[in-house]
Amino acid sequence: MKAVKLAAFGAVMGLAVALSACAPQPEAGAPQPEAGASEDVIEIRLSHALETSHPQHAGAEKFAELVEELTKGRVAVTVYPQAQLGGDEGLQESVSNNTIEMAVVGNTAALQPSTALFRLPFLFEDDAHAFKVLDGELGAEVFAPLLENDIRVLAVYHNGFRQVTNSKRPLETVEDFAGLKLRVPGSDVYMNLFNALGTNPTPMDFTEVYTALEQGVIDGQENPLAVIVSNRLFEVQDYLAITNHMYTAAPLIINETFWQGLDPELQELVLQAAEESRDFEREEFISAEGENLQTLLDSGMEVTTLSQPELQARAESVYGLFLEQFPESEDVLQAIRDAS
Repeated sequence: MKAVKLAAFGAVMGLAVALSACAPQPEAGAPQPEAGASEDVIEIRLSHALETSHPQHAGAEKFAELVEELTKGRVAVTVYPQAQLGGDEGLQESVSNNTIEMAVVGNTAALQPSTALFRLPFLFEDDAHAFKVLDGELGAEVFAPLLENDIRVLAVYHNGFRQVTNSKRPLETVEDFAGLKLRVPGSDVYMNLFNALGTNPTPMDFTEVYTALEQGVIDGQENPLAVIVSNRLFEVQDYLAITNHMYTAAPLIINETFWQGLDPELQELVLQAAEESRDFEREEFISAEGENLQTLLDSGMEVTTLSQPELQARAESVYGLFLEQFPESEDVLQAIRDAS
């Protein structure tokens, strides 16, 4: 019996050796996978609420391209535009909850009211002033409270200065604002500013704005030219007022728990992609501004330009109301002014 078992064992071993000899063998010197290495691709969903014709979408696509290139395919980014995964506030909540990993968003005051500081009227003198602040220590300081919501700001995309449109009358002086029902994002800064200008500010998610304008629920709205053009608001608005009343920062955000789960090398590469895509998006945005204004003129909109000192005088009260709520921001505000 013992002899039979040994013979059977020998036959099995002989077959294994034969099969091994027939199997394809790795070439000499070929790179071998590291012990414990995984070929799993890390997936990132990146969403925003704007149209695909807006420069922010170009920036998001550039980010996806750069991440693929820099990480050599270890991280893949899928972009979901046009509020496919929710409007601006919904996207912030989704990133906070880690339902999605990343988004490009606008007003973050709903999550952290102190971050509305960057929306204070006439805070920035021009694009260069805004970029200097947003890309430096002051930008990091103002956005730091978002970490309490499990959100990290990787970079800040450009959305330009905001202008006012309406369907009632041309705005030539501050008095012309009186009584207009204007849509604004949900933030005390917006409410306080447009109350000071004599309008009836109406908070509303941006995804509802076109229909509300079309149906006459609101008279007008305020946004950068790129948003007005890419969302075709000129189809339901007759008058454009160049006011430059507020700068619009657009943070590129990532869930902090997800971020901390990336190894340091990947963090560095994703951050590099974020900063390079930010610079690309800004160039795209700035180069299109003249074309956007021409598009609005060609659409038949009547364009006026308002006196900045007159608007600034009305807006001064907004600073006092903000500092009453966030007195600790006074030094930051002064540092921003000094950075111009």
